[in-house]
Amino acid sequence: MKIQFHTIVQLSLFLCAVQPATAQLPSLSKAPWFGFFAGQQTTGCTLGVTSEGQIVFNPTKGSESPSGGWSFTFRPAIEEVTPDGKVVRRELDLTTLESAQPAEDQIEKLIFTGKVQGGAKMEVTVELNRNNFLIGGRVVDPGPNKNAKRIILVGQTPRFYGSYEDGGKTMTDEQKAIQERQDKAREKKVKGENLELKLLNGKTVKQSLLEPADLGSAEISGVGISEIGMDFEMFRGSSPSLIASPNSAFTLKFKKDARIFKNEIYIYWRPDPEKDPEGKARMAISPK
Repeated sequence: MKIQFHTIVQLSLFLCAVQPATAQLPSLSKAPWFGFFAGQQTTGCTLGVTSEGQIVFNPTKGSESPSGGWSFTFRPAIEEVTPDGKVVRRELDLTTLESAQPAEDQIEKLIFTGKVQGGAKMEVTVELNRNNFLIGGRVVDPGPNKNAKRIILVGQTPRFYGSYEDGGKTMTDEQKAIQERQDKAREKKVKGENLELKLLNGKTVKQSLLEPADLGSAEISGVGISEIGMDFEMFRGSSPSLIASPNSAFTLKFKKDARIFKNEIYIYWRPDPEKDPEGKARMAISPK
């Protein structure tokens, strides 16, 4: 059966038309940076920026890739305040991502831009300074409705010492017994380890990884967090901290009364748009 040339052309055009739009940031084509726009390994941390504008870092000492079982992820977004006072988060439109810089397997200072749903535009900056990664940005165009308030970073930790089994009712009795033994072994490993939070009011909160937590409470996230410290054995000698520069703060979202060692934490970094109109505030990743 012969297929006419014009039919092949039409089919090719159709397939191109139905393919999902891809990110505009260029991508490296060598290991371990496949799919990354930029990346850098330091003595205590490996960080990369994907071609989709997501920031990924692995705080494990000696890690060669930013991706892995202990990786943190952050994605930039914009918060808008509607006329009725409601705060709405707008996600990046990946087809609008742009940068004047080429893809590189190092980070000195890189800048990229992108629009969110609704038309507002952000500028994101990632730089390396004295072994610390500094991440921030600003709204460069509030969009047609002028509601854009600020850029935010939406992050997620790994599940720390917890397992990734499906669990639940699908587990057999034998699988449940194995899971129970694994949990007990992990509990012994993390005994005495704490998540250390420094609050904007000067107080310090040490939350045991084994005790029920309420990290999103008014007493913690309601006050605002300036530093998140994680001196955990799992990071093999690295003690990463996330630090909010002046005029910015963290809040956390966590399953109330759950235990940290088996669950991920959602981290939100926000600058104060009134105190930081030029977008100079930064979230620092310090491996220590």
